[in-house]
Amino acid sequence: MSSEWKWLARQTRPVLPLLILNLVFIVVGSALTLLDPLVIRWLIDVALPERDLRLVLLGTLVFCAVYLVSVIVSYLASFISCVVSQKLIFQIRISLLRRIQTLGAKYHGNSKVGEMLYRIEQDVDRVAELGGDILPLAIQMVIMGLMVLVTMGVLNWHLTLVVAPLLPLFYVLQHRCAISLKDAADNVQNQSGKISSFLQEHLASMLQLQLLNRTNTRGRKFARLAAEGARFQINQRATEMSFSVASISVIVLGMGAILGYGGYEVTRSTLTVGGLVAFYGYVFRLFVPVSVAIDLQARLQRVGASIRRIQEIAKDNPQIVRRECMRPLRCDTKPELEFRSVWFCYSAEKPVLRDMSFRVDAGETVAVVGLNGSGKSTIGLLATRLFDSDAGKILVGGQDIQRVGRRSLRALLTLVPQEPILFDGTVRENLLYGNPRATEKDLETVSALTQLDRVLLKLPKGLDEPLGPSGGRLSGGEKKRLALARSLLQQPRILIVDEITSALDGPAAAGLLQGLELFCQARTLVVISHRPATILWANRILVVANGAIADSGKHDEMILRCQAYQRIWECQDRVPSIRSQPVLGTSGTTESAEISAS
Repeated sequence: MSSEWKWLARQTRPVLPLLILNLVFIVVGSALTLLDPLVIRWLIDVALPERDLRLVLLGTLVFCAVYLVSVIVSYLASFISCVVSQKLIFQIRISLLRRIQTLGAKYHGNSKVGEMLYRIEQDVDRVAELGGDILPLAIQMVIMGLMVLVTMGVLNWHLTLVVAPLLPLFYVLQHRCAISLKDAADNVQNQSGKISSFLQEHLASMLQLQLLNRTNTRGRKFARLAAEGARFQINQRATEMSFSVASISVIVLGMGAILGYGGYEVTRSTLTVGGLVAFYGYVFRLFVPVSVAIDLQARLQRVGASIRRIQEIAKDNPQIVRRECMRPLRCDTKPELEFRSVWFCYSAEKPVLRDMSFRVDAGETVAVVGLNGSGKSTIGLLATRLFDSDAGKILVGGQDIQRVGRRSLRALLTLVPQEPILFDGTVRENLLYGNPRATEKDLETVSALTQLDRVLLKLPKGLDEPLGPSGGRLSGGEKKRLALARSLLQQPRILIVDEITSALDGPAAAGLLQGLELFCQARTLVVISHRPATILWANRILVVANGAIADSGKHDEMILRCQAYQRIWECQDRVPSIRSQPVLGTSGTTESAEISAS
């Protein structure tokens, strides 16, 4: 078995009882379909020649009863197939989402959201279609084909020998077309994923495209993608049709052979008319599986392409999906953070951190400063294990974070990123992501510490105000206050904040720092910032230059001895004199006014 079908076999184990029950209905239904031609043969050869109305009515009733029972059995099998499909869709989607949730930031940074959505939705639907529809249908066709072939041999082995050689011919034809069908299916699936990913990005960035007057540019790119997708669809359909025409030619050849040779035997009185009609009915039933196999072959190739795309999520990222060593951090772990000779790069060309070493003691407030691209924001990503370092060790409370579970690590240490993510819900719902068991008093406390309470006063519904997609009803500074309040609800013992005051004016930033100072008593705080007020507020300053710690200490010491810190501070000092050219911080907010005030 190929890896795709081994994977599918593992997925179908939980629904194996239903599949077996479905198989029973399939066997019963296939057996019932064999009775129709025999009843018709009896009517033609026995009941009609004797002109006995009672026999004709009996044959008619038997025919109707057999047909109705076979229809009921087929409907039951179809219903079970639907249940199997839905169970597989639920199971595979949940397991796939859990797998995606374990992948690191490197994978998510290089993957398109639309592409992952397509795999979770369309590819999973197609795979479940195999378990609930295609696989039972294939089994049914195989069972029916074998039963029909045996019955035909019993009825007339001469005619059976006429038809039998055509079956290997069809198999050879199918085998030769399989590669072309597989390539065509892969091309269609990959292009569909690209189109879905493009549309997701395009619709999410519509306002920016309108501001840049580039909607037509993106529209033309979509037209090219859609045209390519249409070309792949047409090519796939043409490949399927060529396979279909060749296969139907084999079926027609078989029908002609039966009618010709069967008619010859009827003229010689070695075969009755009823026998020929019955045999013709069986031949038709024999080639029904063959004709269905034409469609099954194409559908199986599309399913195989979907399975391969789902498997890629785990196969292509073994270095990200590392098995947790799973020793949780103790509740009394000291809130100390230490980097020991840490190396890290986002790509192989250029390291971002180079042999970085520093230590933050329990209860200390440290500011991390550096020019853009120096690697200071990467510290928070590595400390929370959104990325794993390439070399060296990161210790929390003296324990290597590679040897502890991510969940327990992030319960003790958390990061407020430079661009926080909010969800489409109310303020309360967004806050409770930090701690679902938080009380109203807890919400009031963190709102006061982060000055979110001032924002709530402006909102008509306060905590129950809906924020819209990505928290779009809040300004940049208000989003940061909400994100910080949400992180404070986690009660972390080590808190890392990245440019938390960049979108706030001077008084708001000062008030926020006061709230952080109250919260971080007996906690460890690492502040990544460009702003002088934030830098001077910290107990100690770490200067990052070229991916390493250039120096550490207090402002008065390093302004005299550290050239890297002097360059950073000189850039800050020049801002007030260039009033016509405000400097933009890393978040894109103007900082000239507050730096001038400092």
